[in-house]
Amino acid sequence: MTKANNGTSIGLKHNYGDALKKSILFFEDKYRGSYSDSLGSTVCPFYCDFGGYQDELVWAAAWLLKATKLHYYQDNVNNNIVNVKNIGEFGWDTKDAGINVLLTKARG
Repeated sequence: MTKANNGTSIGLKHNYGDALKKSILFFEDKYRGSYSDSLGSTVCPFYCDFGGYQDELVWAAAWLLKATKLHYYQDNVNNNIVNVKNIGEFGWDTKDAGINVLLTKARG
């Protein structure tokens, strides 16, 4: 769901869109976990989640911060960034390096 959230974050600018985006991030934050934990052999070994989900939470909040400039998303980033581990890597399973670039643009 995070990737869908990211894809629509810039396009949804109205109050309804803001409420929807905040609801999706709240859901993701409340029901934390890796998709491969619940889907198991359906996705593994090809698309196992090796890096964890924490970077996805920060990635989503960073995109929403860029789109809305709301302090709620900055707080979310600040609370979850401590769980991001591989600051120099970017790929399908880890967004850590991209988070740094995106936050620089969002705050700039």
